[in-house]
Amino acid sequence: FSSRGISGASKIVIHSIMFSMLKNQPATRQTFVLSDPEGRSKGFDPYLEFEKKYQDIMGEKILVNKDDIRNAIFKLSQYVDEVGQSKFVGYRDIFDYNRNVTDKQEPLKCLCLLDFPKYFDERMLDELYNIVNNGAEYGIQVLIDFNEDYLNDNYRESVMNIMSKIMSKCTQLEYVFGKWKFNNGVCLRFATTPDSYIMRQFMNIYDEQYEDMKNTNLPLGKIISRDKWFESSSSDNLTIPIGKNEYGEI
Repeated sequence: FSSRGISGASKIVIHSIMFSMLKNQPATRQTFVLSDPEGRSKGFDPYLEFEKKYQDIMGEKILVNKDDIRNAIFKLSQYVDEVGQSKFVGYRDIFDYNRNVTDKQEPLKCLCLLDFPKYFDERMLDELYNIVNNGAEYGIQVLIDFNEDYLNDNYRESVMNIMSKIMSKCTQLEYVFGKWKFNNGVCLRFATTPDSYIMRQFMNIYDEQYEDMKNTNLPLGKIISRDKWFESSSSDNLTIPIGKNEYGEI
């Protein structure tokens, strides 16, 4: 998304898409990686309460510094490289996998980058290209708020080439005269970004679904094959974490 200097326009659209993703997927089946190097988390203000409550969905924190953003980009790129050679072997894509492996489905992931390309160097751009180019079939979507103010005149030609490759793999929308338009001039209208009241209502509904999903049982036979039962110590195959929640309960 390129808002051409119209403050906040791209962020509003990204907020709207995030809400649609959360509503249209079962609880826990849509996760996010959020990067806001300029707003320092304020760019995702409508979701700060949600992020605090559901850190396994929204990430432990909103990424605001270069090291954290780099680590997240590298981690996602590594996931793309590895999952196609392991978990998804024999499946067309993540949707085919989830249809067939119903008891251990893989969540969709959405990388949201505000004020891109702030903090991005050549290596980070290269890894981002891998995510954009190869991640969709593994359930990774990328929403980019492109801010041309962070284009560095000192960028080498190789950096600009990678950035061009990234953009060529994206569906590009520009904000022109109050409307979002594709390159061919077709306009696109987005749903209204949820206000605090709607978010609170949604969180009440989401919380029930979230608890139901978290309390779903996984048969032991799915963890340890039945023909291996009573042959060795379960500690070699099974680890059960025990701790206290925020209320001090085990």
